[in-house]
Amino acid sequence: MSVDDHDILRGGIRFSPLAFDDLELVAEARSDSDLVQRAVQAGAIGYLVKGVSADELAEAIRATYAGRPVLGPEATQALSQRDDASPDDV
Repeated sequence: MSVDDHDILRGGIRFSPLAFDDLELVAEARSDSDLVQRAVQAGAIGYLVKGVSADELAEAIRATYAGRPVLGPEATQALSQRDDASPDDV
């Protein structure tokens, strides 16, 4: 699944799996400020942000498919900020 708030970037991500015989794009979504938290709450074990190479993206997809979590540093930071939030902040 590809998620981004920019149509052009999502278009580029859409074609990345075509370079690999074992990958297929099955869905797309638009993002917002609390997407990391909502994605993890929904069961996502992988989250990367813009700037990864096609090879890094493919390896992350394979890892999550195998059940290994892949969270980029930005996602980890967003989750830790959420954990640090007081009950009044949520």
